[in-house]
Amino acid sequence: MTESTTPHKTPAKATIASWVGTTLEYYDFAVYATASALVFNVIFFPPGLPEGVRLMLSLATLGVGYLVRPLGAFILGPLGDRYGRKFVMLLTLFGIGACTFLIGCLPTYQDIGIWAPILLVLIRMIQGLSVSGEQAAAITMTLEHSPERRRGFTSSFVTSGSAAGGLLATAVFIPFVGLPQEQLLSWGWRIPFWLSAIVVIVAYIIRRTLEEPPAFLETQAVEVSLSPLKQALQFHWGSIVRIALCAMIAGTSYMFATFSVGFAITGYKLDRPTMLWVPVLASLFALFYTPLAGFVADKIGRRTVFVIGALGAAVTTAPYLWAITQGNWPLIFVLGILCNGFFYSTANAAWPSFFAEMFPNRVRVSGLAVGTQIGFALSGAISPVIATALAGTDVRQWVGPTMFALALGVVAVASALTAKETSRLTLDEINDTKQSEREKATVAAATVSEPAAA
Repeated sequence: MTESTTPHKTPAKATIASWVGTTLEYYDFAVYATASALVFNVIFFPPGLPEGVRLMLSLATLGVGYLVRPLGAFILGPLGDRYGRKFVMLLTLFGIGACTFLIGCLPTYQDIGIWAPILLVLIRMIQGLSVSGEQAAAITMTLEHSPERRRGFTSSFVTSGSAAGGLLATAVFIPFVGLPQEQLLSWGWRIPFWLSAIVVIVAYIIRRTLEEPPAFLETQAVEVSLSPLKQALQFHWGSIVRIALCAMIAGTSYMFATFSVGFAITGYKLDRPTMLWVPVLASLFALFYTPLAGFVADKIGRRTVFVIGALGAAVTTAPYLWAITQGNWPLIFVLGILCNGFFYSTANAAWPSFFAEMFPNRVRVSGLAVGTQIGFALSGAISPVIATALAGTDVRQWVGPTMFALALGVVAVASALTAKETSRLTLDEINDTKQSEREKATVAAATVSEPAAA
C-alpha cells in the first residue's frame, strides 16, 4: 500500500459530520416526542377519553418507536460492520427524514377516525427501525477517526448533537404553540415535521464526502466468513447485556422531555410556551457542556463520569417534579437544567466511548447498536408511559414517577460498575484485549483471505 493510498484518520471531519448529521437527524426524532406531549393526545385519539388516558396513549405511540429499535439494530448494526459506518449513516438519514415528513401529512382522528392513530403507529415503527443504527454508526465512525487520548472528547460530540437536535425541535415548536389552539391543532403542528426535508438535504451534503476510518478498512481487508452479528452475540453477549442495563438511565431523559411536559401542562395547567423553555435551556446548556464532560472522561475515566451522571440524573428528578407541583418557575428552570442539562449530559458524554470500547473493531457497530437499542427500547417505551400511569388519571402525582426514576438510576449504576476502564488503552490494545483466545481462534479459522504483503 503506497503512501497516497494509505488510509488516514480525519478526526475533525468525522466529528463535524457525526455531530451535524446527528443534530439534524435527532431533530426529526425529537420533534415527534414534543408533539406527542403537546398535540397528538388531542388530535389523534377519541376526544371522549379522559385527558390522562389520551396523554398516556400518545406517549405510548412514542414508545412504539423504541420497541422496534432492537430489531433495527440487529439489521443495521451488522451492515455497519460489513459495508461501512458511512453506509448506515446515510441509510438512516433518509429513513428518519421521510417518516418525519409523512407524519406531518397525516389526517387526524376527526378526519378518518381510528385509522389516524393506526397510521401514526405504523410510520413511527418505520422511523424507529431507521434510527436504531444512527448513533452506533456515528459513534464508531468518530471513535475510530479520533486521536488515541481524545476518544472520549470527540465521540461525545455525537450525543452533543442529540442535545442540539432536541434543542432545535423544541425551539421550532415554541412559536407554534403560541398560536390560537385551533390553528395549532389544524396546521401549526405540521410545519416542524415538514421542515425535515431541509434537514435531510443538509445532512446528506455534509455526510456524503466522509471517508471510512482506517480501523474499518483494515478489518475489511481480511475476509472472514463469520458474520459480525454472530461473533458479537457469541463472544460479547455479556457486554451487550451490560450496555442494555446501563442505557436504562436514558429513561430519566425521556421522562424529562415528554412526561414532565405533559405532567406540568395537563396535570397542573402550567403555561405551555414557558414550560417548553425548560428543555430548550437544558439542551442549550448540554450542547456546550457535553464535550467538556467528554474531555473529563478522557482524564479520569469513562466509567467514573458515567456513574456520576447517571446517579445525579436519577436523584435530581425528584426535586424537579416536586417543583412543577409547586408551580415555582425559577426552581423548575434551575432543577430542570441541573437534572437533564448537567447530570444526564454528564452520563451522555461518557457512554459513547465507554460502551463502544467494550468491543473489538470487527463487531463494534453490531455490539454497540444491539446493546444500546435494547436499553433505549425498554427505557424509551416504558418510562413515559409508566411515569404517566404512576401520576394518576389526573396526572398530578409526583412520588411514583420519582421512585421509578431512582430505580432506573440504580440499574444503570450497578451495571456500569461491572465494566473495566479503557480510557488508557489504544484502539489496537482494545481490539486485542477485548477478544478472548477462543474468539481469536474462531475468527482465524473462519478467515477466507488476508491482504497481500506490501
